[in-house]
Amino acid sequence: MVKLMPFRAVYYDPGKVGADLGDVIAPPYDVVDAEEGKRLADRHPKNVVRLELTIPPPGGQDPALYENAARLWRAWRREGVLAIDSEPSLYLCEHEFEWQGTTFTRTAVMGLLDLSEGVLPHEETMAHAREDRMNLLRASHALPSPMLGLYEDPSGKVASMLACVRAASGPDLTATLPAEALRVWRIRDDASSAAIVQAVGSGPVVIADGHHRCESMKRLAWETGDPRRMRILAALVSASDPGVVVLPTHRVVAGWPEGADADLVDRVLSAFDVIDTRPFTPGSGEDAARRLWTWLRSRISCSGGGTSFAVVTRASLWILAYDGDTPEMLRRLDLEIAEEAVSRRKAVPDAACEVAYTHNGPAELAAIASGRIQVAVFPPAIPASEILKKAREGCLFPRKTTYFLPKAPAGLLMWDLDD
Repeated sequence: MVKLMPFRAVYYDPGKVGADLGDVIAPPYDVVDAEEGKRLADRHPKNVVRLELTIPPPGGQDPALYENAARLWRAWRREGVLAIDSEPSLYLCEHEFEWQGTTFTRTAVMGLLDLSEGVLPHEETMAHAREDRMNLLRASHALPSPMLGLYEDPSGKVASMLACVRAASGPDLTATLPAEALRVWRIRDDASSAAIVQAVGSGPVVIADGHHRCESMKRLAWETGDPRRMRILAALVSASDPGVVVLPTHRVVAGWPEGADADLVDRVLSAFDVIDTRPFTPGSGEDAARRLWTWLRSRISCSGGGTSFAVVTRASLWILAYDGDTPEMLRRLDLEIAEEAVSRRKAVPDAACEVAYTHNGPAELAAIASGRIQVAVFPPAIPASEILKKAREGCLFPRKTTYFLPKAPAGLLMWDLDD
């Protein structure tokens, strides 16, 4: 169904930047704001954030930024800061991280993935992000970060082979971050590589993160007429891997005129079934917000044919239900928010009516209590198995539905498209 291929990875030479690569890698472009981008760039002069263009100008995309990234890529390759493996290989990448007091380890196999068959999206995309990635690809012919994909390994065959690779030697590359550690092994045995390729290729791969990069590579292949462009750097993880953590993406609303939150809530309540409501009494302090968040999460679910979610304002909270698929629930929910935002802007032209996408429930409850935001909507987390199932059925979730924690980092292994 899919084709995974060995490749010659580009990587930071530890002899040039230090044995631990933690100072030169970064989260991918779409989760780094301008402040974080500057912090990463200041941490090391060769940090990969300078290639990922995570600090766009206020006026939009600037061609000079893409050309600068291309110039840096070529210079760092020429100087040997970025080395390239002598032979094509697959790679094992372990990503150890902490979440809510528990340590997880997510295991991926990395290679080039053929996008022409068997690679399924699960979320809708945004035009400005697609254009940004296209501009970078056209200028640099490089991919500093991989897409993250899910595959099925019900027998555990791939997991067993990767465990053997891990046990045979120490890692070839390491990177340490606060509460995170990454380790990379080259899979040098041809028989193991072939067996992994065959096992991963026995079913589809679902794009977990990196939809915009995948669409941009397809577009590049169409623009150039070069079928070699119909590939992408991929970190593939079994849907049953114990290190797969999928967070829901919350919708928080801020900057609305007085009374607008009530109008929005009325729209949402009329579209869904109310199964519980009570005053919003968060208490004071972080512990109180965490306790309330723990209770809310216990009432939010995605199972069978029903979905429940929460809506919170400074006055009240509601647990709402929807008899049907989660993707359709989110589309209906986002439509109600968007339509009410348009209505507010028409009524009060200066109203900001901003909707943001976030992932920190306790922090958002505290922001409601302080008045920094007026409404927060908490959808359920979607299990990886359900994402795979829906993608195979041809279903696309609305944009900003899922958040795979953590993102596959930029700069650990990279791909030179001209190699």
